[in-house]
Amino acid sequence: NGGAPLDRDGRGDATCARHAQTSQRSRQRRAEFAALINAYLEHRRPLRVTFVLIDSRHDPMPLDLAMLERLELSRRRFVAVLTKCDKLSERDVVARVEQIRELLSQCTYAVDVVPTSASTSMGRDALIGIMKRSREFPEYEPV
Repeated sequence: NGGAPLDRDGRGDATCARHAQTSQRSRQRRAEFAALINAYLEHRRPLRVTFVLIDSRHDPMPLDLAMLERLELSRRRFVAVLTKCDKLSERDVVARVEQIRELLSQCTYAVDVVPTSASTSMGRDALIGIMKRSREFPEYEPV
């Protein structure tokens, strides 16, 4: 079973909105996209693991936390992928990983927290390893 990348609208639309009308359209688009993602996650039985992208430069956004909670309550395995780690010091990356691990410490379906960087390929091998291992994860059984 293959996988496909799926990215949620996050900070981009909120910071790029030029006026209230654009902001309203952005909120509507995000809500429509969220409904689409939620339906996909709910009905895609062969999906073995979900990778949730979290910008490592900031505390997790409410949207990030809501997605993690939804996956946990739905009994969907997930990986917290911390992006843009090349923009942080090594100490800050370690602190952010520890923060997210603590946040997920009571989650049964959290597979791992992986710091990544598209620029330096940090975390690439770890993500590939999780994808390969995910073939062995049991198929999703709806709640």
